[in-house]
Amino acid sequence: MVTESTFDRIDQQTRDDIDSFYTEHLQEISEKYDVAYETDDIVVITGANEEINAIADYYDVTYSAVCSLMRERYPEHLGRGWGTPTEYGTPLVILKIA
Repeated sequence: MVTESTFDRIDQQTRDDIDSFYTEHLQEISEKYDVAYETDDIVVITGANEEINAIADYYDVTYSAVCSLMRERYPEHLGRGWGTPTEYGTPLVILKIA
């Protein structure tokens, strides 16, 4: 059985820090990348692989841990694969209220 190492998980404080940062910078991030979906609660942004890498580097967690966090928040009704926001990779999912 394979288990996640501590390095592959994002603790709650780090999640809160990530949410606060992206909620605070939502406008500039939305202008820089493509907004694929938006509600009163979240914004799904595509093409923001650079941001996902930056999160992993800054918080010293793995890229896959950040992708897992984004997949947890991704609205399932948008679908996955070709023709969806996941077509070219994991979208950045930003909570509007952290």
